[in-house]
Amino acid sequence: MRHLKLKRGVFLVLLLLWAGVAALLYVQPISARDDISNTSSALGQVIATLESSQNGKKWLDQALVQKGFVHAGQLIGSFIQLGDVSHTDAVIARNFNPKTGKKEIEREVVIHIKRNQNLEDGVLDLAHELVHALSLPQWDPYDPKLTLGQYVFAVIEGDGGEVDAFFNECLTSQELSKALGWKLGRCEEYIKDGMLQRELIVKAFYQVGEDKEKVIELLGEEAVKFPQLSALPAKLYSSTGQTPYPNALIQEFKFLNQVACGNTLKRLSSIEDNPQIDSKQKHKETLNFLEKRCYNL
Repeated sequence: MRHLKLKRGVFLVLLLLWAGVAALLYVQPISARDDISNTSSALGQVIATLESSQNGKKWLDQALVQKGFVHAGQLIGSFIQLGDVSHTDAVIARNFNPKTGKKEIEREVVIHIKRNQNLEDGVLDLAHELVHALSLPQWDPYDPKLTLGQYVFAVIEGDGGEVDAFFNECLTSQELSKALGWKLGRCEEYIKDGMLQRELIVKAFYQVGEDKEKVIELLGEEAVKFPQLSALPAKLYSSTGQTPYPNALIQEFKFLNQVACGNTLKRLSSIEDNPQIDSKQKHKETLNFLEKRCYNL
């Protein structure tokens, strides 16, 4: 049943270069229960509706400051696009200068909003994904000390993580339910005495059902850091992994490691082949990363 699933994507990370193509969007009326088609006008209406809520406008204004994003009807296609599922991609490019031996990390994000869903769900998706896109990263994919447990916690409970994003989604839902008569839907069970309860949301993210023992096994010694892991039936699912969030993040961390380790091996080769840089220190740093993060791949 739809109300049991959180149709939101895990904050995906791709360690490669990315470029967006901008598009001019125009706003045309669409009702709350009409589907979002694969048209720019429908996406523009999603943005315009979100802007009508105080909470939504706050995040859209922040997007204007951080990303140069202009509100509905303007040039936005490089930052917010329609897609198969709602999620945020963070594209991290690590540029290494072989002459100086210095590295620079660039981060670009793009929000995807699921097409062919109703306007109400599309607006709440955007309220959710803006939190991911505009929050500072809580971890470095090339940090040799980054562990699976740290990654799972950061993505779920860190600043701009899934709990923050869902909380923001439900704040927006509360506002629009009063202003436009929308139903609270999946947010209703997290509201007590008119107040949205963050602790209830946190608990829901760690409900993994019959997969609890498997998740504990995969987390290993770090499982003790997640006392809220529960065998209660899962409620919130990653739209990208189609599994409860802890399960999906464990698989995502494995993929992230594979990409980061592949890139680091290429870097090691460039260091060893290029005498122009301080290869001794860089060689040591690179081997340290490979030892800490790549030994069990």
